[in-house]
Amino acid sequence: MKNIYLKALLVLCLFSSCEEAKFTVYTIIVKNKSNHNIQFFVARPGSEFLYPDTTLPTKKIGSPVIFPSLSGYVDSSIKWEKQYSKLPSDKMSIYIFDSDTLKKYDWEDVRLNYRILKRYDLTLQDLQSTDFYVNYTE
Repeated sequence: MKNIYLKALLVLCLFSSCEEAKFTVYTIIVKNKSNHNIQFFVARPGSEFLYPDTTLPTKKIGSPVIFPSLSGYVDSSIKWEKQYSKLPSDKMSIYIFDSDTLKKYDWEDVRLNYRILKRYDLTLQDLQSTDFYVNYTE
């Protein structure tokens, strides 16, 4: 009986294949071409407010600081094409903030006074044409 189990186990091992799990990441890169530190937020499906509503979220967003001449990114395991199909319009908003502003003011003040440096309202074609790069300049 043991012999049958061992043979069955051997057959299973020989005929089974282990393919590596394929995990693709889709990225939007924000390049800081200014002289000050910035942070950004992408209003994508699942966000509280989506374009054409450009209200900032009620809860403070967390994003890393992007130093001058460097880049930051946002990743997704879902293709951007699919994410765009879930939006109420054909545009997705990317908000750029001055890091010092986010340090100086509480989030409610940032929201109510719309203390952003710039907002990009981008179509999928806009992002595709730049290879999913967004260049922030002053």
